[in-house]
Amino acid sequence: MGRASDRPLGESHEHSVSELKDALERWQIDGEQEKVTLARTLHDDLGGLLVGAIMDIGWISLQAGHSEPVREKLARATGLLRAAIDMKRELIENLRPTLLDNVGLFSTLRWHLKASCDRIAVPHAANFPPAEINLPPDLKIGVFRIFQAALKHVLSEGRPRELSLDVEVKDNTLHCHLRSTPVEVSAPQNARGPAETSIRFRVQRTGGTLRWLKEAGAQHLHLQFPLTG
Repeated sequence: MGRASDRPLGESHEHSVSELKDALERWQIDGEQEKVTLARTLHDDLGGLLVGAIMDIGWISLQAGHSEPVREKLARATGLLRAAIDMKRELIENLRPTLLDNVGLFSTLRWHLKASCDRIAVPHAANFPPAEINLPPDLKIGVFRIFQAALKHVLSEGRPRELSLDVEVKDNTLHCHLRSTPVEVSAPQNARGPAETSIRFRVQRTGGTLRWLKEAGAQHLHLQFPLTG
């Protein structure tokens, strides 16, 4: 009695799907927390070590008696350490954008769109509300991660001729419209890949909705997130 094999097939399937969704949600929550922890370690610990090394090399450089080759090596070491600091800063931004907490969601979306499109020379346009809005931290990071994953997925299917993002707040709902037109028109792909399934799950977990249209290679994503309070 009560064994999994005794359950009706439909009930067993629903139970398995529920367990899978719970596991995926825990994985995403744990992954986000690990990113926060790693970003903090990079900023506080590694950042402190790099700055300390630059200060020590600066002190050594000021001491008298160095030959020209030694001065060149010290200058080169300083340059390498500064490059490492820049790399650390970029890693932190990729893990957990500081703009998200310091400025807001709209500025972070604008920055990520520009950085992603400039990297592969894709023309893009963006429209945002004139001012940031106060959002709960979980919703801010949730919306950003969804947009980040969606943009990556769209760009992975081919370099668009043009890409646009329109963000607006209407009827106490946050709307995000992402549109793209690829260079080469491809046949519509109806099958949902793992990336798209994961994005849809993230949207559902944040209480939002997603309409994803694909036609003749063009893509249109309409994300909606209800705002409370």
